Amino acid sequence: MESIAKTAISYAPIVFGAIVVLVIVAQYLNEKSKSERFFRLAQSLGLSYVPSLEGGTGGLFETLFNQYSATTSFVAKYEGFAPMGRPRDRVRHIFSGHKGEMGVEVFQYQYTTSSGKNSSTHYYSVASATFGSALPAMSVSPEGFADRFIKFFGGQDIQFESNEFNERFVVTGADEQAVHAILHPQMMQWIMDRKPPSLQTGLNRVVLHQCGKLSDGFLTDSLAIMAEFWSLVPPYVKEEGA
Repeated sequence: MESIAKTAISYAPIVFGAIVVLVIVAQYLNEKSKSERFFRLAQSLGLSYVPSLEGGTGGLFETLFNQYSATTSFVAKYEGFAPMGRPRDRVRHIFSGHKGEMGVEVFQYQYTTSSGKNSSTHYYSVASATFGSALPAMSVSPEGFADRFIKFFGGQDIQFESNEFNERFVVTGADEQAVHAILHPQMMQWIMDRKPPSLQTGLNRVVLHQCGKLSDGFLTDSLAIMAEFWSLVPPYVKEEGA
């Protein structure tokens, strides 16, 4: 029995190593399959697709530098937009191109946090559309527990005539009058019916984001949502931002 136990112990590192290798291979194959599926989806939508930003054929340090530089440059376009700008972040599965009058980018944003020996990676799906007119800075997101807690202690967001809308969504923006111009009754009803992900505007950009890895459904839905949102922005607001 003692010899069997010793033999089992001696093989434990090999078994553990084999399991680690299998997990890595499975993750690689899953990512490869996803990239191939996304490439076909991009072709069907008339968009470009790349699985990652980093490039180069050099060693480890060149790869890491390229990854850091490409991510920093890409994320800089989204300064001030959640959830971008976190430490130790990466951008993956990037779709880009034009749909109608929109210049679009849809991608997976991820960042890693550490606590002692443990680390966690957080994933977000992000969609962005640029237009020929600027919009005031605004954020519209479904109300969550934290928002209700803040309101309970006196925190306030922008309020509207629709009590249902006020209860279901949190709206913030520096120019309250401009935000009211965009969120007219028809727009508010569309938001309540459509239930889009968290929506932000600023400069000439509209950005959607939600928690989780990028999926086919988020890509196709977000393209439709951003086009619908833009179609409901009043013409005079677009003219003022042109």
